[in-house]
Amino acid sequence: MPDGYKVKVSIGDAIVEVEGDREGIAGIVADLLNALPNREQLALPAGAPKIEQPSSMTDSPPDASERSVEATDPKSLFARKKPSTLVESAVTAGYYLTYLAPEAERTAVFGSDTIVEVFRKAGRKLPKSAVQMMVDTHKGGYFDRTEVRGEYRLNNVGENLVNHTLGSET
Repeated sequence: MPDGYKVKVSIGDAIVEVEGDREGIAGIVADLLNALPNREQLALPAGAPKIEQPSSMTDSPPDASERSVEATDPKSLFARKKPSTLVESAVTAGYYLTYLAPEAERTAVFGSDTIVEVFRKAGRKLPKSAVQMMVDTHKGGYFDRTEVRGEYRLNNVGENLVNHTLGSET
């Protein structure tokens, strides 16, 4: 049996090709299926194996130990993660809003104004166009759009950027 697997998923005009180990691919495909509207109406081809998310992957947000972020204020988070681009900064701010902000401020859905407020609290330089920053962050694959124009949410790619890439010394 080969070490890695390749899967190609077509949904409408979108084509996603994934390569990796069986568990990783199963998780990605399950996430894709879960993200689809009307997924209960989705018909898999006859004989297709049932796709289940691996038990090692959960839909619950990571706990503090998995996030490996000690500070909960924006200024400390930015200092620890050291985002070097505007997009990385927007992702860091989105992560703060989603997981670390005080309960009253915490939100999974945010717009450019909310991200700019986090920049202010962190003492960061404000973007020339906050709306364009959000579009660029979405195009970079870190934010997903919501049903409401101008609103976004942090996705797994953005979460992984903050958890595993930013601030690492590799």
